[in-house]
Amino acid sequence: MTSIVIWHNQEDGLRGLWAVSDSRVTSADNILTDNYPKLSVIHALAYERGDFCRSRPRHVLTTAFACAGSTLIGSTVREMLSALLSTLSELDYYDAPDMPFEDKIPTLEEVAHLAATLASRYILSLGMHYPASARTEIAVFGYCARSDALRVFKISNRPEAPATVTVVAVPVNDHDFLILGDRKSDVAEAIAAKRAHSEKRSLDWHRAPILALLNLVEDVGFGTIGGSVQLCAAGRFGVRHLPLFDSERMQDLLAGFNLFEIFPKIGGFTCGHSLGLVHPGTGGWPSPRR
Repeated sequence: MTSIVIWHNQEDGLRGLWAVSDSRVTSADNILTDNYPKLSVIHALAYERGDFCRSRPRHVLTTAFACAGSTLIGSTVREMLSALLSTLSELDYYDAPDMPFEDKIPTLEEVAHLAATLASRYILSLGMHYPASARTEIAVFGYCARSDALRVFKISNRPEAPATVTVVAVPVNDHDFLILGDRKSDVAEAIAAKRAHSEKRSLDWHRAPILALLNLVEDVGFGTIGGSVQLCAAGRFGVRHLPLFDSERMQDLLAGFNLFEIFPKIGGFTCGHSLGLVHPGTGGWPSPRR
């Protein structure tokens, strides 16, 4: 299956919702790939009614998307949600005063319910042929402008009623985590163990889920959790991927791929290597200089 952890990182200067995942996809205990990205960024764009050529997009919101369970369900919901949110058109109000643009921005909860609707429809199609594979856990999270708060919503179904997809608001802070995937108790124990051996409020304490998952992906005993780690952070600034930079090996990793090798440049641009994290050493991250 997989493992994804979402928590509220309260480091000074880096406060926001953080997520870490592995990158392994399995089927019947067989490894299909160790390089599948399970954390995504979705941008919602709106166009004025007269903009028929869609040439003047206006940013509406940005949300983070995480998926566990069926890779087919998660990927399909992600792509359909992204396609729908990237082509929004403002509603015109003829029987009432028009609302300001800011009041039209969807809440993150509305985005989560749209994702749940898409998941339910697709599960009905998939379940006709592969009912045992119609399992999904999805998280939509980030900054909600309408509520002026960081929000996390879990979207999931149950084996006994796969077509019934529920949306639950999950309170997340620096002590409580949302864990998606299998072996949840093992992941929670690994995080607790890391924090128990770290100075409270140190980098290792704040980033314990990252350290725990780095160890788990290297543990052959966790067959469904493996590959490499992927990171992202969400806050008022939007959502950012956080590649892990290994200075010794000169690797800037995203879902196990070295960005220095596969993305040196495109046109007159390159990817934002500076937005990543330094890979922790065997003893974790060094204490920040005062």
